[in-house]
Amino acid sequence: MGKKNVINVKDKGAMGDGLHDDTDKIQRAISEAARLKVKDPTVYFPPGIYLVSAKSNESYCLLVHSNLTFRSDPEKATLRLAPFQRDFTRIFFGKKVTDVTFRNLIFDGNCGQQHIVGKWQQHAILLTKSEDALVEECVFHDLEGDGIYAHGGSERVTVKECQFTGRMRVCINFASTSNSLATRNEIFDSSGHCFKMEQNSGDPLAKDNEFSYNKVRKAGCVSVSSGTKTVQGILIFRNDFRDSPNAIQFVKVRGCRIEQNYVSGAVAYAIGIRQSEDILITDNVFESTAWRGGQFEGTIVVSCDGKDYQGKCRDIWVVDNVIRNNAISGCVLRDTKSFRIEGNRILGNGGLYLRSGVSLSKEVSGGAVMGNRIMNNVGAGIAIGKDCRQNKILGNRLIGNGTGIYQSRGAGAGNNAGTEIEPGKNKISGNKVGVHNESGNDFHAVGNEWGCVAGPGNPGCDTIQGPGKVIW
Repeated sequence: MGKKNVINVKDKGAMGDGLHDDTDKIQRAISEAARLKVKDPTVYFPPGIYLVSAKSNESYCLLVHSNLTFRSDPEKATLRLAPFQRDFTRIFFGKKVTDVTFRNLIFDGNCGQQHIVGKWQQHAILLTKSEDALVEECVFHDLEGDGIYAHGGSERVTVKECQFTGRMRVCINFASTSNSLATRNEIFDSSGHCFKMEQNSGDPLAKDNEFSYNKVRKAGCVSVSSGTKTVQGILIFRNDFRDSPNAIQFVKVRGCRIEQNYVSGAVAYAIGIRQSEDILITDNVFESTAWRGGQFEGTIVVSCDGKDYQGKCRDIWVVDNVIRNNAISGCVLRDTKSFRIEGNRILGNGGLYLRSGVSLSKEVSGGAVMGNRIMNNVGAGIAIGKDCRQNKILGNRLIGNGTGIYQSRGAGAGNNAGTEIEPGKNKISGNKVGVHNESGNDFHAVGNEWGCVAGPGNPGCDTIQGPGKVIW
């Protein structure tokens, strides 16, 4: 290269032929670059295939130092993990390092030659307690672990314009990591999570991370979950998810946003929210979500599983989304307090049991379904289940659904605890059944335009009150 700040690994004896083990030569180049007293010291890999392995007493192949750049040309060099490596073998490992960059490199986990029954810990890049790392224009494939795993309180890690494909546990893993960004990456045909954040026990709080402008095809979901501390401040923004089993899953998180994403071809659910609070889901498009076979499925599912978590889902906002042509319900809430489903277009969803536009499934209270267009869904436009209390339904257009509004047996605890249909504010017309009330509670529906098209006389009832009233 001829530059004083650049150490060429081939000048230190690396072959790059995919046959000889180049680990020691590359580490020699790294150590020499770390001693340079110049600006931007760089370890340069000419295009080729560099075989690397871990020593018997180490859990990594190459040790990262601070203030270094590891790069190749745009044609890229490949770092390939040698066959028969132990689990917990990482290609690059950095602990308490700062200002490191990886650019134009291919990381090949060579998983078909590992022959381990492992714990998925053969990562390409592992950073712990590190800061200001950039991974750019790299390729990751076929790893018995993660592409990038940053944890232990690492901060300001950026992964951008990279490609991930093939076998992998997680493509990008920000565990107990903060103020970090994964953007403009392509994740195709990968067996693992495309992006994961988890709060490891005893580590600093994970917060304020972003996953944006990524393309995800036939890969695992975005998964964000907490341990003893609650992950918070996560933004999932303007990603394109297609044909992935699930797109986004939050468990025990707070203060997060899912905004302006496109999700198509998910299975069972596109977004799953559990045991979380203060979540905004807005300006997204969800379509063509498939039915897996369970009863409790929906394009957007909000739930708190088990008695220990009842009421822990709260302050959930589903606003201004398009939810269309899914084989399952549009939006399903269960064990949720304080919510708003507002300004959405929920169109053409459905199937069999509980395949509704909006389903307040069980123990949902203190919220509102308002200003939505809920049209042409196979089941109910809005279905209200058991023990749903103090909710309001107003300003919606429920047209062309199987049933406009369905309130099941056991909905509410006493007449005054049932769902209130705001007078004169909903338009319910062109449905097979306008309102189906099995709850035994007053429906509190006055001054609405029912306009039922099925049944005798097209009654257009003005007032619906009293136990068990059904309008056909």
